Amino acid sequence: MAQVSDAKPLTIPRSGEVIRVSAQPGEQVAAGQEILVIADFEHPLARLAWRDEAPASPPHTIPLARLGQERQRVTADLIGAAVDADPVTRRPAYLYRVHSAWPNTRPGTAVVGFVPSGGASSPGVQVPASCVVQWEGLAWVYLEQEPGKYLRTAVSTDRPVPGGWIVSSLKPGDRVVTQGAGQLLSEEFRAGITVGEEVGE
Repeated sequence: MAQVSDAKPLTIPRSGEVIRVSAQPGEQVAAGQEILVIADFEHPLARLAWRDEAPASPPHTIPLARLGQERQRVTADLIGAAVDADPVTRRPAYLYRVHSAWPNTRPGTAVVGFVPSGGASSPGVQVPASCVVQWEGLAWVYLEQEPGKYLRTAVSTDRPVPGGWIVSSLKPGDRVVTQGAGQLLSEEFRAGITVGEEVGE
């Protein structure tokens, strides 16, 4: 990995990909100074925001999937509670180490964990995959408030079904955009006009 002083090698306990170099050849470094940063993309760390209906104690092992690819699951082991609550949902968060990651996984990849509810089943509405768009690591749908006016609403995708998801934050009768949701998202930010957003339960 490197040499210091009289050819004393530096080693690290795991392999990975160098993502940042903080010291150059010939440069003097101090004890404890960062030399380089290596990321292990084969066994990434996943951060999961805990839902209210999830069990109080997180399982030691759970299946994970990338958002929108729920059928391609991998196994992850519990590391422990995150220091801070999830910044979006304000709920507790837990860290899981993935056994073997998906191809081309990089930091910031949105994932969903499959955890037993620990209680009675909750009602929901089936939402087709064509309705859902992704932004800032969350899944969103556009609800029609009145003709020509839409509200961007965050939804959970932790209950997949063939062709979409069961969403408990929506109710029967809600009018959801089924075609062109991605175009609405693009127009919303291209024009710099906030259509409106609501974080769902």
